Amino acid sequence: MCCRAPPGLRYLTASGAEDLMKQADISGRFTTPIAASATAANCADIPTAQTTAGDGSASMALGFPPETFTERAAGGVPPRGADMNGFLKTLSAAIQVLQTGYVGPFDASFAAAIGGYPAGAVVAGSVVGTFWVSGQDNNLSTPGAQGAAWTNLFSGLLTSAQAAQSFFPLTGGKISNGYYDSTGTWGGSGSNGAPQAGDMPWGPQFISRLGYSASMKALFCLRDAFEQYAFASVQLTDAAGGWHEWQFRQDGSIRMPDGAVVATQSWANGVFQPAGSYVGLGTYQADFATQDGRVINLPYGQRIQSFSVTIQDGDAITFPQAFAGVPTSVQLQCMQYEQRMTLAMPDQAPTATGIGAVGVRYVVDDHDGAVSTPITVWVTAIGPR
Repeated sequence: MCCRAPPGLRYLTASGAEDLMKQADISGRFTTPIAASATAANCADIPTAQTTAGDGSASMALGFPPETFTERAAGGVPPRGADMNGFLKTLSAAIQVLQTGYVGPFDASFAAAIGGYPAGAVVAGSVVGTFWVSGQDNNLSTPGAQGAAWTNLFSGLLTSAQAAQSFFPLTGGKISNGYYDSTGTWGGSGSNGAPQAGDMPWGPQFISRLGYSASMKALFCLRDAFEQYAFASVQLTDAAGGWHEWQFRQDGSIRMPDGAVVATQSWANGVFQPAGSYVGLGTYQADFATQDGRVINLPYGQRIQSFSVTIQDGDAITFPQAFAGVPTSVQLQCMQYEQRMTLAMPDQAPTATGIGAVGVRYVVDDHDGAVSTPITVWVTAIGPR
């Protein structure tokens, strides 16, 4: 080969065959710039323009000036070795920076000097790890400024933290601000996991755990009583790690872990008195409430009084609470007296407060007699309150 093409370029060998740039062709890196240890006298700082015209000194604008290309006999000046070292040092130092992979920040002075950054140029942002791409030629605008023709190199990409909040990790993790849609295997009992009649296969599962407890967790998934019904399954563990499943079925029913069905409003309305159709507390207290266990208030202004007294023949009975009028019914029952049939009956008509005299008699064959020893008599009276 007669020469080496610049990196990345193709060139032809002497035989005309095309040769390609390979990694093995990359030359060594500048660990030290050329003339790094040269003295100031032997390595010049190259100015932008020639300081003294015609003196043979090099500059960025002219390189080696015309007089260095003219023979001495014709008034020319030989090029200076210090200028050559200066050029080589400047170039090798710049190449060394590029070889480190460094991408420099936006430089307004540099941009002004070259007429602006070209389209596609990349500069580093003020925050380490951020980069900007020029969107036009002759770009003098400052990256990040309002209306600047620069685009963040990573625009449209998510950080790992942002991705973790928006997408479900394949290896498991957290998800928010979105949903996870996945189709899994049936997990049936048939060949290759195919579901069979009677199976309760599972869909993909989402499990939530507590960091401080290995046993406490919740599982969410879709299950199917094969060829019968599908349901959403919510399963919770207890402290011992045992699972307890709640089923949310297609028919709207909710099954508890013990198999019981949660009552729905329509079911409850068909079994219980609907809300609002009941006796209010004030009405209840006015109609039914009483401070005496022997007295029961009834609707429609009625009252039952049921109690017992210990009396003998001719004694009076006083009701625990007076009726508002004469009771409509009074029933008396009593214990046997000396193993004889015994009867208790009013000797006087009942009044609102009681019975003035009660006959307590025993009956033997064809005759009766007064009970002179007090016995228990049960009284039930109904009347207005």
